[in-house]
Amino acid sequence: MRPVKSKILYVVSGAVMLAVLGANAVAGTVPPDSTIFPGLKGAQLMDSLELRFRASSNLGYDAARDTLYGKIDKDPADSLRCIYSGYAVYMQAGQDPSTWAYDHGLDCEHTWPQSSFNQSGLPRADMHHLYACQRSPVSVNGDRGDSPFSEIPDGETDYWYYRAIKTSTPPDPAIRDQYSELDNASGGSWEVREQWAGNVSRGLFYFYNMYRNSHPAVETWWQGQLPYVYDLLAWHVEDPADAPEIARTKKIATYQQGKVNPYILDSTLVRRAYFPNMGVEGGPGALASGARLLGNVPNPFQGSTVILYSLPGPGRAEVVIYNVLGLEVARLAASSSGQGERSIAWNARSSGGQPQPPGIYFYQLKVGGVPAATRRMLLVR
Repeated sequence: MRPVKSKILYVVSGAVMLAVLGANAVAGTVPPDSTIFPGLKGAQLMDSLELRFRASSNLGYDAARDTLYGKIDKDPADSLRCIYSGYAVYMQAGQDPSTWAYDHGLDCEHTWPQSSFNQSGLPRADMHHLYACQRSPVSVNGDRGDSPFSEIPDGETDYWYYRAIKTSTPPDPAIRDQYSELDNASGGSWEVREQWAGNVSRGLFYFYNMYRNSHPAVETWWQGQLPYVYDLLAWHVEDPADAPEIARTKKIATYQQGKVNPYILDSTLVRRAYFPNMGVEGGPGALASGARLLGNVPNPFQGSTVILYSLPGPGRAEVVIYNVLGLEVARLAASSSGQGERSIAWNARSSGGQPQPPGIYFYQLKVGGVPAATRRMLLVR
């Protein structure tokens, strides 16, 4: 992975990620052949998005917080929740929203850290990346700090956050996805609880697009996020924009010159803007209908793992393994391709027999040569 002159991340080969996006595009807000600048990609698309969707003025930081807390993010029961932990505060009518929230344990989270844009100007008050975040009784806001976002293996998580809980003990796996996570190693990284991961991802892609050219320090923080950019892409795909997120960006737009976060309204923009070499082929209509990937066991794994899948009927099935650059490292031909659940093992070696290094890998199920689904796995030492 490397930034090019236009400050966009290019992918050596996009086959695996295109399959991920194609398999889930129907869950987004528009078809895969987009309605926002159709046909554009890469630098040209990002420049066009900045011209159309960046506001030249906004409410200012204090008014932005009051508007978010009192009019946009407050739920029907008049509660305001921390984006990372779900900790809730009842918002008393007739009170100053930001003062009341602060006095009852909520601060304002800039998902893109303030330190990268001098804590002032338009970026600080841009509501598309602002959320309420718990400061007490647990210092969620302080613990996240300016860490990059990433998927953290459970064995590397130092702390787990849920409501008023901060614990170093791994939660029950049945509810683990409701927790955000912190890894303190090497400067730290932060994993967002599952139901908000896509929201945060789309906010980051939006922010970089809008402010990279006017605030040079934005690039500095982005360089620290780049090693985990595939996690952001996966979060965008696995947690697509839902009705509340779409409604939120439209409400924010009414206070920011009518400018929405376009990455919420067009699910293909992330791929076309940040991963332009993926092309536009292979939309949902081309996917193998009914075939499913059921996961791999164990995951994370050492040495070998078993990949589980199911087929709706007879067909020629194979599983292709890709590294994080999108390069194919192995192709596993299934010995049995009949209807029902099947499995195939991967020994963490390339097709030529070379051991593969630890890291994130993607495995793609193909039926009759057509991509059906893609998931990720972690090979550890």
